[in-house]
Amino acid sequence: MTYHGETGIVRWRQLGAGNDFITIAVQLPESGTSLTRTVRLHGQVAQVEEIAKNEKAWDRPVGWCQHVTLGAPFLERGVTRIQASLTRGQADGSPDEFQWPSGLAEKKIDLRSVRNLQKSAGFVNHFLVDPGRQYGFFAAFHPRYRLVFGYVFPRAEYAWLNVWESNEPEMLTRGMEFSNTPVHGTMKALMATPRLWDMPTFDWLDAKGELKKRFWAFSVRVPDGFKGVQNVEFRDGHIDVIEENTGRAIRVPEQ
Repeated sequence: MTYHGETGIVRWRQLGAGNDFITIAVQLPESGTSLTRTVRLHGQVAQVEEIAKNEKAWDRPVGWCQHVTLGAPFLERGVTRIQASLTRGQADGSPDEFQWPSGLAEKKIDLRSVRNLQKSAGFVNHFLVDPGRQYGFFAAFHPRYRLVFGYVFPRAEYAWLNVWESNEPEMLTRGMEFSNTPVHGTMKALMATPRLWDMPTFDWLDAKGELKKRFWAFSVRVPDGFKGVQNVEFRDGHIDVIEENTGRAIRVPEQ
């Protein structure tokens, strides 16, 4: 099996499309599953729904991760600020715990920004999405562009968020991957850690059954002097970005 599964290397087909939506699907022969994805645009909000179907007659564990990656020029060292609804976390391979926004690279770091370094070692930290929330989020803000970009997702479907970074002279990227698992690697690694902090680390896809997951991506311009993201609220299908210190709510346009 290729790294991160088959979905990135097999050919998808279009099932339907209109002015504001597209539905695509794919067969995954090695794993015996099929996947359908529908993206619907509502102004500056993209609603995504995915359905995975088990084509085989046995149950299987499933790691399901949305690999969101930020890059330049929106991602800028020491400038772009990131906020997320996360609580306790660990670095990959380490038993030590810390609380968001702390993370571990060569040393403890603040994951709300990318350090102003020309080069640093790669790292992966995984975090539990705040158990007190119905919807988790992450949002990135660039002051010069006056732009906030982010995602909202049901915590019941994505209880984890994995953070990684590639800080190299030729490439600057930050991964903010909301997921149903904090475990990286093989199926053996997944099954070796069925729960962490009393939360499951994968889903079961039943024999001949299906799983459905949803999330929303958004972007919104903010006023001059915007102080940063304190929270992102999702109510009745509307997304509001809450400003730090002021509590001002900025509604993401839906038309």
